[in-house]
Amino acid sequence: MVSQFYAVTVDSLYLLKSKKDSKGSPVFIDILSEKRFDKGEFIGIAREGITLYHCQNGVRRIDPYAVKREDVEKRTLPVIALFFEKEKAYECFYLFKNSGCRKKSQWSEETENVLREIGTEHEVFVISYLNPVFP
Repeated sequence: MVSQFYAVTVDSLYLLKSKKDSKGSPVFIDILSEKRFDKGEFIGIAREGITLYHCQNGVRRIDPYAVKREDVEKRTLPVIALFFEKEKAYECFYLFKNSGCRKKSQWSEETENVLREIGTEHEVFVISYLNPVFP
């Protein structure tokens, strides 16, 4: 089962870990600003962004794209790619920022590998089916 991965978004780079801290929140860190977000139970993965959120009305695995704004601790900007390797995530981020390249296809294999490893029943990471990372 996947325990961590890196997410490259339009404006930053994130480390996401399923291991929960003393507050019961999974690890969700903006690596570039060194800011940690720690008020949520699940990390949702959708095309429009990565979301740290709470369950709603007792529904544990609600699609992250459908979560009410008041239940969201953090929502990033749109996702460019997902990686298991930190070096590849940095490379993607800086290439994206420096070239303005909007093509996700060059990183699709890595992203698909991460999504496949997360699967549909992960205890912390929830993949959106309403707004998938790849159409």
